[in-house]
Amino acid sequence: MIDVTAVNKQLLRAIADATGETEKEIRTFAEKIYDNILSSPAFITGYYRSNHRIIVRDEKGRFKTAGTAKLSPTQKPSDAGPASLDISAQTRNEEFAKLKNFKIGDIITITTRVPYAEDVERNHGTYAGARALVGS
Repeated sequence: MIDVTAVNKQLLRAIADATGETEKEIRTFAEKIYDNILSSPAFITGYYRSNHRIIVRDEKGRFKTAGTAKLSPTQKPSDAGPASLDISAQTRNEEFAKLKNFKIGDIITITTRVPYAEDVERNHGTYAGARALVGS
């Protein structure tokens, strides 16, 4: 005779394991996307790159992440060279920490408050290809 309770427990463990692995893969993927944005050679200064932040919301749109989305520095320096505003390891770690509580069904957004971001993303070929993939 089959022990339904034991089979049920095994199935629940398998589902939990698969869910945990999937969540881990999604977190890793989001980290790679973030790193790709930060390392993009397409932008002359680091102001656009260094001001990207990760936001995680639950399935109802409620924020699950704390932190700041303020620009740093608040104004783009006029003398910013290619690497002058590269993101610090501390900021990168703070952003990655926001992914720690990601669960299936949550929404991850990587965004920036740089005022000209939309123009950059609309007019740069790299981003045009990405928009075509996600249908925006």
